[in-house]
Amino acid sequence: MGRIRNYGMAGDKRRGAREDLGARFLLTRSPLEVYPGLVFSGEIDRVNAFEESGGVRCYTLDDEGRARPHEIADDVALAVNVEDRGLVIVTGCAHSGTINTVDHLRSISGVGEVEGMAGGFHLMHSGEDRIGETIERIRGFSPRWLAPMHCNGLLPTASMATAFPDSFAR
Repeated sequence: MGRIRNYGMAGDKRRGAREDLGARFLLTRSPLEVYPGLVFSGEIDRVNAFEESGGVRCYTLDDEGRARPHEIADDVALAVNVEDRGLVIVTGCAHSGTINTVDHLRSISGVGEVEGMAGGFHLMHSGEDRIGETIERIRGFSPRWLAPMHCNGLLPTASMATAFPDSFAR
C-alpha cells in the first residue's frame, strides 16, 4: 500500500488555533440553511447502490494501526438556490456519491431544478457501468452547466464532456 502519512490539520491550521483567532465552528450532522437560499447538506445518505462501486479509494487506520477502508460519513456539500434558475450544487469530493448528493440537496432544499453542478464527483477509479449510470442520472437533472473537478478522473471527465457538449464547462 505504500507509506502511511497523516494528512490531518496541524499547527496553526488546527481547530483550537483558529478559535483563538475568533473562528466559530458549528458542528452538525444535520442539514442547515446557512443563509436564505444557501443550504449545507449535513451527512448524506447513501441510497443508490451503484455509487458504492469504484470511486477514489480512501483508507483510515484502526486502533491497531491497520489500514481499513474509510467510509467518510462526514462528506458534505452546498447548494445555492439561484432565483428562477434552480440549485447550484457544489460538492467537495462526493464520497457519498454524486447522485446521492444531488438527490439529498434537492430533497432538503425543496428545489427540483438544477442550474449547475461543480466539484469533485468521486469517479476516478470507477468502471464504465458506474460512469454511465452517473451520466444518465445527471442527464435526468438537466443541469444547464456541469463542471467536474478533482477526483473525477480523465475517463469520467471525457465521458461527461461527450455526453453534455453544450453544458460542460470548459
